[in-house]
Amino acid sequence: YVDTDIEPEPADLNDNDTDLETVSQPDDTEGTQETVSETDSVPVQANIFVWPVSGSVLTEFSSDELIYNRTTMDWRTHQGIDIAADSGTQVLATSSGTVITVEDDPMEGTCVTIDHGNGLYSRYTGLQSTPAVSVGDIVYTGDIIGAVGTTSLLETVETPHLHFEMALNDIPVNPRDYLPQAA
Repeated sequence: YVDTDIEPEPADLNDNDTDLETVSQPDDTEGTQETVSETDSVPVQANIFVWPVSGSVLTEFSSDELIYNRTTMDWRTHQGIDIAADSGTQVLATSSGTVITVEDDPMEGTCVTIDHGNGLYSRYTGLQSTPAVSVGDIVYTGDIIGAVGTTSLLETVETPHLHFEMALNDIPVNPRDYLPQAA
């Protein structure tokens, strides 16, 4: 476990203009409860990212090194980061985009996925059972999308937290590569 205190603040990775633009959104989300079609569009606010919750990172991203899961008592990769937060803590959209899935996963609990355009997605798992957003909603950086819950069966032994993932072109990426550095 890594104990790094994180304070949410915006990051501008390229010092680019932050005007909104519209890009097409692919439909590669089959098997979820609700999805948006490829004719929908995604608002993209250039390179502005915030931490979805403020807290210590409990478990780091690991795509090649196995990490022990105390709930399942096995070793596995970890496709996101776990950020400590009390149950009920508001969860923010890490960047602008369109909500493409809201689902109740049997193992990961209530999950929300946001398409940020250009193949970049963020996924928030273990939310309270009723998120603040619906499929098709346009969200902006820092908008409230839900609250930390205890709906994930995969991490019931762990301290309350948000499991946060990002993917680029369907390949998991380390969310820290997009988030502002800790203060």
